[in-house]
Amino acid sequence: MTMVEPNLRQCIAGRVTAALDRHQPRAYRLEVDAEAIIEDDGWYHVVVRSPDDVRDREFYDALADTEAELNDADSETRYLLVPAIAE
Repeated sequence: MTMVEPNLRQCIAGRVTAALDRHQPRAYRLEVDAEAIIEDDGWYHVVVRSPDDVRDREFYDALADTEAELNDADSETRYLLVPAIAE
């Protein structure tokens, strides 16, 4: 696993945020951690946070739907949305 360089991280974060915006849960908002994007064997692992570490069905549906949209739209790049654990 390698950290993605800053300019590419911002590009990926923007792309994932735009897709995630189309699948947001109704009661809260998920956010991409632009500083926590790594690449591993052609996959970009993107950390996603929820307020108060909410983990309900809408949370997982939003992650799955966003991943599917991103991966279907770009056959060259693969995305894996990773839920963050609250500190």
